[in-house]
Amino acid sequence: MRLSLNPGERIFDASGLYDDIWSASSIQKPKTLAEALFAYAAPEGVQVASNGGSGLIAQVSNSWGNVNPIGGTITLIGGALHIIVDEGGKFVRWVFRSESGTDDRTPEQKKTDEAVGELLKGATPTDKKGNPLKPGQTRKAGDVENFVKPSDNPKQKHAQDIEQLAREAGTPLDTQDTPDGEVQTTKLLDGGSAGAYPVSDSTGEPSIQINLREKSPTRRKIKIRYRDNRRATIIIPTV
Repeated sequence: MRLSLNPGERIFDASGLYDDIWSASSIQKPKTLAEALFAYAAPEGVQVASNGGSGLIAQVSNSWGNVNPIGGTITLIGGALHIIVDEGGKFVRWVFRSESGTDDRTPEQKKTDEAVGELLKGATPTDKKGNPLKPGQTRKAGDVENFVKPSDNPKQKHAQDIEQLAREAGTPLDTQDTPDGEVQTTKLLDGGSAGAYPVSDSTGEPSIQINLREKSPTRRKIKIRYRDNRRATIIIPTV
């Protein structure tokens, strides 16, 4: 994955794990990193073994597809979507990788992942309050994948995006009037769903929530908040 990056792109990994693996300069370093990874993925304790000669690390057989141990990895059954961001930390694309090296997603799942990836372009990964993730800050299994998408017209972009998602990977939009405004929902090709809400509970901004693989044991929730990108200019006259 790292060698396939384009200029100005990087693998989004707030935990720093990818960089540590890439820059490992001793045979002990991968073992130490593996221990840290499994301590996070399985807090009850997992013993990581090494044969000492080639540095082979023993892996827990049931961990793949059931946990989301690295910030910037959306784990699904059979594989994971790895987030690629530009130098400014904004989403460029995601890459599907599986432990087996094969892609067992159905055509409907692939289509849905592609459409959601298009929607996320230009968005910044954040915590649940909409603040950009800090170095070393990771998401845990079950956390909502939060993003903020800046726009000069958040409400208009919000409406355009849910219409685009419904057109490319969903069914016709269902519209409901609520006290906060119009809510639009659609069912996705992968068995999931998506909804556009005029007001986010946490920040009050327009938001879209996407439920990937809704009927799957490893379903993932993605939330995109639409934030006003405009900035005010203050002019102070001098005498």
